Amino acid sequence: MDEIPVAILRRFDEIYQKLAEEEVRIALPARDRIMKSLERCSFRMFDESDEYAECLRAKEHPHTVSPTFGHAFRVYFNSYSKKVYVDLNRDSMTAVRIAQETESQILVDIIRSILCVDPTFSV
Repeated sequence: MDEIPVAILRRFDEIYQKLAEEEVRIALPARDRIMKSLERCSFRMFDESDEYAECLRAKEHPHTVSPTFGHAFRVYFNSYSKKVYVDLNRDSMTAVRIAQETESQILVDIIRSILCVDPTFSV
């Protein structure tokens, strides 16, 4: 479970740098603002797909799933705790993270989802 948040934060700089150097410049928010949002998230890895699907905490809040990777993860904002939660489905994540390119794609997808649901993050 711990390796996922660490991987996201560690790989973030690499992904950010690559996007910032594209010939067609992408309007990227400041790195520090994105990092603050990522650091405030709570990550949970579910070992069983059934446990992931039945999580009551997630059912209480509207959530977003990956448009590319389906139910590999879901992201939602809890207005009571004022935190963004990232639930990861180990079975789906394991299947997706086989190739290096796929790992980068899913990390970008997770970061994008976090920033979309985090109401404290404004572009």
